[in-house]
Amino acid sequence: MAYPISCAYFSYWTGTHLPNQSVKVVCLGAAARSAPSAHQVTLVTRAGCHLCEVAETTLRRLRAELGFGYQEVDVDADPTRQAEYSDRVPVILIDGREHGYWRVEEARFRKALKR
Repeated sequence: MAYPISCAYFSYWTGTHLPNQSVKVVCLGAAARSAPSAHQVTLVTRAGCHLCEVAETTLRRLRAELGFGYQEVDVDADPTRQAEYSDRVPVILIDGREHGYWRVEEARFRKALKR
């Protein structure tokens, strides 16, 4: 989002000081201001699962803000994964460890990424 502001502006091209020039500042969000998270988040999902779609939307939004690695895996593509997670999809894994299932608890998720 761009916001017009009034400020003193120094032109690096010409070396001149231009007081009170109107400039646009772009708000880059927290992900752009800080180093990206080193965490890898995996969403265990299934085709046709409404809760999976909601979790996917939430995690993609958070990824844009927080900068963590992200992937989605189909629970039905692997018999071992299906046996472990089938009754709880969507399942959220952080760095390969189960963090939660059914819904993304955003405050809890953010706290886990700070570790």
